[in-house]
Amino acid sequence: MKTAEAARSAGIKTSTIRFYERQGLIEAQSRSSAGYRQFTNEDVRRLKFIKRAQELGFSLAEIRRFLAFSNQRVPLNRDVVLVGWEKLDDLNRRIQALTRMRSALEGLLSNVCDISEAIECPIIHSLADFD
Repeated sequence: MKTAEAARSAGIKTSTIRFYERQGLIEAQSRSSAGYRQFTNEDVRRLKFIKRAQELGFSLAEIRRFLAFSNQRVPLNRDVVLVGWEKLDDLNRRIQALTRMRSALEGLLSNVCDISEAIECPIIHSLADFD
């Protein structure tokens, strides 16, 4: 199938397929006599995998690792699980950082400026003095 049909089947844009090709995540297996890229059902399956992994928050580098595992004759569970644990650790760090940011913002908002007063807003003051 041509690029546009593969994109439709995978639920992505044709430009996304070209991007994935440039990133080395997918490669058209052949070209038609007119020079059009030809994709197989397995390629569409791979495109769907990439899209779903991105939706779950995996980076292209992490997806590349998953794809390398799947290219092995027998992908090892421990390799795939290791990538999953690394991602979980990353997500937990990001959640902790976001929680700290939320607490800081809640603290700032608890000192909300009275708009009727002509004084410097404590939020602006706190942000300006942040070290």
